Formats: sequence, C-alpha cells, structure tokens
Amino acid sequence: TIHAMYVFNAYALDTIQAATCAKTASCTPVYMATLSMSAALQPQCTNYRRRLMPSEFRADHATFKDFTDSDIETELSVGMWLKRRSSWFHRLRYVRSDEDCEKLVQSVAGMNEDFTFSVSFSPVLVAGVCKQGFLPMAIQAAADFAVLAPKLHKHRCIMDFADLHIPKSVIKKAKKYKITVDECFDFCLQSCCTQHGEHCWFYPALINAYRHIFECGGLNGVKMHSIEVWAGDDVVAGEVGYAVGGVYTSLSGFTLQDSAGTVQCCAVPKLLKACGFAFWDLGMALKYKEDIGGRSVPRKVFLERFRSVRSNDGIVLTCPDHGNAREILRLS
Repeated sequence: TIHAMYVFNAYALDTIQAATCAKTASCTPVYMATLSMSAALQPQCTNYRRRLMPSEFRADHATFKDFTDSDIETELSVGMWLKRRSSWFHRLRYVRSDEDCEKLVQSVAGMNEDFTFSVSFSPVLVAGVCKQGFLPMAIQAAADFAVLAPKLHKHRCIMDFADLHIPKSVIKKAKKYKITVDECFDFCLQSCCTQHGEHCWFYPALINAYRHIFECGGLNGVKMHSIEVWAGDDVVAGEVGYAVGGVYTSLSGFTLQDSAGTVQCCAVPKLLKACGFAFWDLGMALKYKEDIGGRSVPRKVFLERFRSVRSNDGIVLTCPDHGNAREILRLS
C-alpha cells in the first residue's frame, strides 16, 4: 500500500496545471535580455563559485515531495493517480524511471502534445531524455509536488551559426564584459530561480538531477554547463544548458544588468562555433531569438538534425583564456 494519495495537497489539479503551464511558458526564454536590474535580483553573495546547499536555490525547497528513489510500483501508482485526477495528465505519455528512452522518442515522435511526464527525476532518466532530443523541464502537478516533464516541441527554435546577426551596438557594449564557462554552476541555477520567481520550472528535484550530471562530469554523453557574464568581479548574467555531441541546448538564463543578457545571447553561438558544435538548440521559438538568427523548425526536422550530430565526439565547451566578450563576438 502506498500513501501518495494522502500526502499531496492536491486540489484542483487541472486548474493548478493550467496556471503553471501559463507561467512556465512565460519563464521559458533562455535569456531575459530586456530586463533591467532591480534590488530583488541582486546577487545573494559575492562568492559566486561556492557550492550551495539545496535549500538555497528556492525558498519553498522543503515543501516539495520527491519520488525519485521510490520503487517502480510506487512510481506507477502516483503516475496513474495523476492521470485519473487530471484530464491534462491523462493525455500525456507516462515515462517510467527505467524507460528505454530511444524507444520512448520513437513512440511519441508523432504525438500532438509537447510534453510527456514522469514522477521520477533520476539523473539517468534526465540524461536519457536529453540524449534523445527532449528538453528536460518540470511542471507543478499539485501544491507540493512537481513532475519531470520531458518536452519534445512540435516546433523547435535552432540557430545555424551562419545566420547569427549581431547588432553593432552590442559589439560596442561587449568590451566591458568577460565570459566564462562552468565556473559558477550553482549560482547560475540559483539566479534563474530568483529571476523567474516561485513558478520557475527549476523545481528542487530537477535541480538535484542537473547538479548530479554536472558534478559527475557528464552522464550517458550528456554534459551540463553554465555560462557566466562578468562585469569586473560580479556575475551579471548567465545561463544553464547542456551539450549532447554536436548540439548545445540552452535551458534558462538570467540577467542582472542592462545589456549583459544581450551580449550573452550573441556570445554563446560564437563560442559554440569555435568549439566545433553543429548548431544551437534554443528551445521554444520567441521573437528575440529570431531577431539574432534563430528559426523555428518542425519536430521531425529537429530530430533529424539532432540525431545526425549527437554522437560527434571530442567537442568540449570551453572559453578563450582572455574571455573578453567583444573579442569573442569578433571570432570568425
């Protein structure tokens, strides 16, 4: 007997899910390049490289339940309970923690929905869905419970580096910034949570999975990364993403200073090209991504492109030692 039905504060699942999806969509941009810095978004500390405690990422960390370490029977019971209680979850493909992710993507490639879901946030599962082209998100399913929601967009925004457009004003502003890679992973995660608020889709169990993959140096060919933008001694913008072979995918980002996020948007594809990546996966299509050269492609086209380069070996996301953003923007 399991007690999942009794531990949730699970009222009006459809209403909660609908509201959460709306907020999730509004938080999906990998950069918030047009936001101005406010007191609420100032860095929490100046030790940007410090490893954080789990409770430091979100104020509501302790309120969320996590079934990642449960047995398969418990997982299935919770998953089927959600399907019975919510018409939205009822439509989605449920994903077991021991799922064969290659067979999973084959079974859902033609689905009308964007999402699948699982109650497990196993790092192996998270890496597995990344390896197949899903974007590993999370959605709040009840007041005290979030689910892993691997997303396979019907249309995905990608950038071929030849299409990058950098405004001249950005090149001028970039001189005062420095770019680094993988120096402040926890701070970048925390700052994404701070900027996007309580409905940021970086829920605690997903944060744990991201950190595990990052700290072990990668899992199943998937490597988590952070990219930081510095102004002097302060991190003023950044993002979290992951690499699979020749594709880098941006998950979410933040900016604490005017112009820093825009510089980051333009510097990332320059770094990726210099490192040997084939293209940049930007997730959901949005105008600011299209303005710098991103374009929307159907799911089938994205998967074909993704599969053609995901096994490319020897590609490592690094940054020139000087790190100067303007010099990076001038890379060929």
